[in-house]
Amino acid sequence: MREKDLVKLEFFRILELLREYVHSKATERYLQEVRPIRDSELLLKEMNLVEDFIPVSDRVNLYAFDDIE
Repeated sequence: MREKDLVKLEFFRILELLREYVHSKATERYLQEVRPIRDSELLLKEMNLVEDFIPVSDRVNLYAFDDIE
């Protein structure tokens, strides 16, 4: 995807909002590299994983952790 398209979609603004929740250097690096998924099959697979997680998300204890590096 072209850089100007990402700017128009405010992709980088979304990443900045996500950075407020980052608790590790590894996650910071991941956010610097992440780009939209272009492969439709992979996108559907990832969306299915999210949809499967949503009903049980309140039972999973997600918490901040110390950096592992």
